[in-house]
Amino acid sequence: MFTFNPRRTFLILPAWCWAAVCLMFVVIAWSLGPALAVDEPLFVSEAFGPTIYITRDGDGFKVVPTTEVASTVPVWAIGRNKSVQTFVSFTRVLPVVPDLYYQDSHFRYGLFASAHGSHWEPGKGNPKYLSRRDSGKLQPILVNELNARYKDQKRGDQLNELLQNGVKQQSWLSRQNWLTGFALFSMAITVAATISMFVPVRKPQESPEPVEAPEIAVVA
Repeated sequence: MFTFNPRRTFLILPAWCWAAVCLMFVVIAWSLGPALAVDEPLFVSEAFGPTIYITRDGDGFKVVPTTEVASTVPVWAIGRNKSVQTFVSFTRVLPVVPDLYYQDSHFRYGLFASAHGSHWEPGKGNPKYLSRRDSGKLQPILVNELNARYKDQKRGDQLNELLQNGVKQQSWLSRQNWLTGFALFSMAITVAATISMFVPVRKPQESPEPVEAPEIAVVA
């Protein structure tokens, strides 16, 4: 005979609570929307190193030591620009939960140089931003400088690889996927908890009291 017991405990919580937990994860997962680009790898900022300052050296440029930046005119600081191309594919699991997203992002980098400080002189061949032609001369300067500063780590070679090929980053571990996974997991628990509410609770059987054997008198 089936009985309905919504207060029955299932995995610490009352059985009916698992439906609320499942609904909460589903609502939050839908509210986040689709997954977008993967986060940039942490090693990229380290590969570019500290800010490098340059000044003119004939038709080219040379690195300015940090201690001489304030007394050198003109001075440009080398920076990086970034472009990201992302492909997102999805896998449908159940109609009631969001899709599982696979993110494939390709980060590409370039260099630019902007005037540093307030004492640069515009209009005298010292633009605020170097031209594309001059910016093309920055890569070997920056690579050689970083290799000289970090000989053991070969930081300049790492930067050269980033500038030439960029870096690819793939992931299934988006916030949306985590919440969708929690929703699916709690949904399975909800089904099991719902079934448990209809399973009758077995009462422990009382063990019969031991019966003492009658004493038998032995006549010699």
